[in-house]
Amino acid sequence: MLPGCAAQPAWLSGPEIRAALSDHTAMLPGGFVEYYAPDGTVRGWSDGQPYTGVWDVKQDSFCTALSGDPPICSRVARAGRGLEWSIDGEKRLSRVDDIVPGNPRGL
Repeated sequence: MLPGCAAQPAWLSGPEIRAALSDHTAMLPGGFVEYYAPDGTVRGWSDGQPYTGVWDVKQDSFCTALSGDPPICSRVARAGRGLEWSIDGEKRLSRVDDIVPGNPRGL
């Protein structure tokens, strides 16, 4: 890479997003924990409170809609051993390094 040039994100395809997140739990920035069930439901935990929603992959974007809110969709990029995506719909990508198979927290 040339000095002063930013690296382009390594964007995942729709099938790669689904494989990386379906039946996995992500520990998100800010203390959020979310389990992405294979049936398209999200079960999460934040500030001692559970929440629910739905998730899907549309084209090459990861979309979530929590507690009846409108969906937020974001491209997903590989980042080292983790992933990056816009968790709250902003343009900035958030790095998520801790993604584990299954639902170890029983969400």
